[in-house]
Amino acid sequence: MVTADSPEVAALLAPPAPVPSPSSSPPADVVRQALQDVAAIDRQLRAEHPQPMNAEPGALSARLAKGMAAAHAAVKPKWFEQARIELISAPNDPKRIYRVTTALGEYCLYYPDTGSIAFNSNAKSGHAGAGQPKVAGCPVPF
Repeated sequence: MVTADSPEVAALLAPPAPVPSPSSSPPADVVRQALQDVAAIDRQLRAEHPQPMNAEPGALSARLAKGMAAAHAAVKPKWFEQARIELISAPNDPKRIYRVTTALGEYCLYYPDTGSIAFNSNAKSGHAGAGQPKVAGCPVPF
């Protein structure tokens, strides 16, 4: 049973503690402690989830990685590696040309423009006519 002189009733009847105004700044030691706590949390998260370091574009390691990628692209894939496929037509060209490089050679896949009037007026137009690309040699870049 709660009586009128119990500490619970006294706590409810006591005037509320004054709320500090937003314009007043907290004491310096509270701010310093908060920054230390945030720094400790940051160190812990960085230790748990390490991020790879990205080198600057002009750094020696970035130039080395770029050179290694260019050398890898210049050599045909080995028989156990997957084929490399790259788009060689213009990015906004509706006729797509893909270069496929395998261990046995290189060829291109020519996909027609399915939105053109000439394509859609053809008797073989539609989903069935546009399903398979034409396979041929690759064009010579100028």
